[in-house]
Amino acid sequence: MRVLVLLLLLLPLLPGAIRADDTSDAFLRQAWLITRMELDSAELARQRQIRDLAPLAETMLEDNAFIGQELQDIAARDGETLPNDLDAESELVLQGLRILSADAFRTAWLQHEATAHKQALALYGDYASKGQDEDLRSFASDTVTQIQAHLDAITALQKAAD
Repeated sequence: MRVLVLLLLLLPLLPGAIRADDTSDAFLRQAWLITRMELDSAELARQRQIRDLAPLAETMLEDNAFIGQELQDIAARDGETLPNDLDAESELVLQGLRILSADAFRTAWLQHEATAHKQALALYGDYASKGQDEDLRSFASDTVTQIQAHLDAITALQKAAD
């Protein structure tokens, strides 16, 4: 029963779980949590200094810093407060990545990033087409291109390892 209650509580926070009737602040919160996770994940990859991941990690750091600033600006405009901390699931993922060897890290990081970017594409794409706030909808639409570029780079790195 506890697990069911926990899942029901976490469901609205899961990336990609936004529905057409959700509010703009729900999208903003989910997008913020995704961006925060991407910044921490990319920083971890950069710190690992794995040669073929470094350029992608740097690009993701730059792009997500910009996205994060845009989200903060929108939240401030709307009087919303974004969370300071990552959610528990993201913290667990980062903890797991930190303890892996270089080869295991590379594989796990790319797999995590592929999944995260697919979820982000679904979240941003859905809001871009069905969102309530026109400015936020435009931002989501513009951001889809960056997310897709990251996913394409991740997929290319995964294929290169095969």
